[in-house]
Amino acid sequence: MSASQQSKLSRLAVIGCGAAAKEFFLPALQRYSGYQDLVTVIDRTQEQAESVARSFGIKQFGTDYRDVVDHVDAAIIATPHTLHAEQALHFLESGKHVLVEKPIGMNPDEVSRMLAASAVNEALLTVNNYRRLFPAYRRVHEMLESRQLGEIRAITIHDGTKFAWQSVSSFYVRDPQARGVLLDRGAHTVDVLGWWLGERPRVVSAELDSIGQVEGLVNLQLSCRDVSISLKFSRFQRLENVYKIECDN
Repeated sequence: MSASQQSKLSRLAVIGCGAAAKEFFLPALQRYSGYQDLVTVIDRTQEQAESVARSFGIKQFGTDYRDVVDHVDAAIIATPHTLHAEQALHFLESGKHVLVEKPIGMNPDEVSRMLAASAVNEALLTVNNYRRLFPAYRRVHEMLESRQLGEIRAITIHDGTKFAWQSVSSFYVRDPQARGVLLDRGAHTVDVLGWWLGERPRVVSAELDSIGQVEGLVNLQLSCRDVSISLKFSRFQRLENVYKIECDN
């Protein structure tokens, strides 16, 4: 990374000092010169915020995201799903750019309000659907877009392994609002499908084992134009973990 690239880091708030921040966001920010003075970490508990700040040499930390909105240019929201919209809106409505961990929100109404706030306040809003950046996914997109394999007829995706995410809280497995494996692993897959196909698939049928709680196994049947799509996600067992795309050629 060049000196000019290093100088581009803005004043940034990282909201949530859990596994996502510690394993991914903060290590990435360490690549920028002067990040210790430009980044502020926020967590609901003082002890966690201070511990993470000290681990990464960051000078500023706190417990309330509302206290920092006037002192930063952008925010990364890395908190439980149910807090994404509330926290993102607070920054967007103040004209601050926002990167939200997936899923972007819990329902269409939340997402619509976030998009509206982004547009009205000319603040960038994006969600961390990073699989679009993977070389293999980009290559598939190029091949499908060029039609070199002909028309797509069917897509089968199995994505599952035993859940082992080192969450600081128990949100992922105890709070029904976490929505389990569908909003966790499924969010990435559905995003990639929409990108590959050029439009959003529609749901034909869904089977979940939630029974009012957090689901660990999901079977989805989707459709997009004449493409039949079968998805399976699991937190309990390792699946085949394959992407199978059937085309005319």
